[in-house]
Amino acid sequence: MSVWRFFHRDKLKADSGTPLETMAVSEGESCAEALLGAAPGAALLLNQDGIIVWANARQCNELGKSLTDIRGLRLADIHCSTAAATLELALARCREGGGNWEGVVACDGDGRLRHLGTTIHPVSWCSARWMLMKHDVSRLQLQAASAQRLSRSIESRMARLPGVVFRLRQSPDGGLSFDYLGPGFESQTGLSRQCALKDVEVVLARLDEDAREQLTLALAQSLVSLTPWHLDITLGGTHEVGAEGQRWFEARGTPQRFDDGTVVWDGLLLDVTQRKQAESRVAKLVSTDVLTGVMNRRAFLEAGARVLARLRRRGEPAVLAMLDLDHFKSLNDAYGHAA
Repeated sequence: MSVWRFFHRDKLKADSGTPLETMAVSEGESCAEALLGAAPGAALLLNQDGIIVWANARQCNELGKSLTDIRGLRLADIHCSTAAATLELALARCREGGGNWEGVVACDGDGRLRHLGTTIHPVSWCSARWMLMKHDVSRLQLQAASAQRLSRSIESRMARLPGVVFRLRQSPDGGLSFDYLGPGFESQTGLSRQCALKDVEVVLARLDEDAREQLTLALAQSLVSLTPWHLDITLGGTHEVGAEGQRWFEARGTPQRFDDGTVVWDGLLLDVTQRKQAESRVAKLVSTDVLTGVMNRRAFLEAGARVLARLRRRGEPAVLAMLDLDHFKSLNDAYGHAA
């Protein structure tokens, strides 16, 4: 007999005015045994007052008692005080709300700590009003605790790394999000780790227009070719090296594609601000005119090429203004280079 048919039959009896308690005990026990006897854990049926009216064989074996001995007892009579208090509180909440309860109950009554995965469901059968199911999840709890310790250990070690480990995800619809950000993220970027995990825009909004465009292009190329990407970015809102509050980072990621079209990049974010500042000083020496302090020919051509490339990508026009000063040498000779 299915669970639905079993309880539906009792509902029909109740609707017809036949008290459920008038069913023969032997019939009730037989039905309960058919439904819950082979359950993977211990099973109890309780009346409205929380008194045990039936227990399956597994529960009886665990207690070393017969069903006759168990019937009429309360939860506190067969559980340790800690577990009994938790179960009584859960049962009270079920009575108050009329719903289910599910949780893990700690029990140390036999000298060893056990964790019982427990569910309480309302029923309407004979004198039973609540069905309580328990199964031992101690091994799972130990595994979970071990995994948590390992996770904390890994987090502690990663916090000492000179960079930030991250996992960036792109969903099939193109949306970006962080699956993971290493523990050093806040100290190295000055941004909230939790906020960035909730909304990737916390990081992307700190990129200037050019950097964001370069990142979008790098991710698109990596997504198609499934090859790593590499990019130097700044989270200071400007590309001017040395600007106040600016931090430069070397970002790199290796892609992995999943069957549903999702792509994730496992990568590393390294603070390279000092390197960038040193490169800027060297670049300034080789790209500026010592006398005037303005761009030399080489730097002018390189900067012009970058501007033209950006304008081509955006489809925007360019304007070039040239000034030709006559007799400029005479001005220098008469008033000096400082003028």
